Parts: sequence; C-alpha cells; structure tokens
Amino acid sequence: MANVVVMPRSGQTMEEGTIVEWLKKEGDPIQSGEPLVVIMSDKANLEIESDYTGVLKKILAGPDDGDIECLTPIAVIGELDEVINLNALLAEYK
Repeated sequence: MANVVVMPRSGQTMEEGTIVEWLKKEGDPIQSGEPLVVIMSDKANLEIESDYTGVLKKILAGPDDGDIECLTPIAVIGELDEVINLNALLAEYK
C-alpha cells in the first residue's frame, strides 16, 4: 500500500519548510526510522526519518521548489512492484 510523505510540522509555529536534500533516490529501499530527507525550518536544518518501510516510488518536491507548506505531499513510498495511481492517492490533499 502506498503512503504519502508530507512536509512535516516540526513545531507549533512552523508553517512551511524547504527541502535541502533528499537522502534517498527514487527506487531506493527505505526502512521506517531511516533518514529520508533534510528540510530547513525557520530555525534549523532537520534530518527527517521515514515513517514507512518500502521503496521511494516518487519524489514530488525538491530543493528547487522553495518554501513548501507543512502537510503538503513531498514523496510517495510504496512496495517495489506496486502500481500507484498518483492522482487518486493525492486527491485527498487538494
């Protein structure tokens, strides 16, 4: 089952963050608790761990995308051979 990774809210006042660096590439396996992405908040750079185990199927936002509102989808993690309907999966986030 595919899971959507969203821009985390690392504090009560954080409204947006910027992706500094993806630590995994599309197609890479990922374990829950493993570092996935580095984001910059208004206070510091934070290494964000994955909440899911699977394969990084799709990166939706990158360092060139500037400030991204918290809880906005930034990636999708799923099973290796899983076919994902990205539009249907992301429909609830619009």
